[in-house]
Amino acid sequence: MKQYQINEHAIARETKFPHGSTEIGVYVDEIMIGVILHATGSSWWSWYPVGEGKKIRYRTKRGAIEKASTASRIEV
Repeated sequence: MKQYQINEHAIARETKFPHGSTEIGVYVDEIMIGVILHATGSSWWSWYPVGEGKKIRYRTKRGAIEKASTASRIEV
């Protein structure tokens, strides 16, 4: 697992699985606000905000992380 700061409020914890998919949990004060998923064989990165029940798709990991960063500022 790799952990990094995405802005002054939020951290990301990235896990890459042996079968090729990636999961990034986004946390503010140790509370998860959403998950970014990249499935094996997919060209899309999906942002799943906690409690909203919908996903938002992005072509790049950077796009999904930028959305998570924006969401973390709203949650604070």
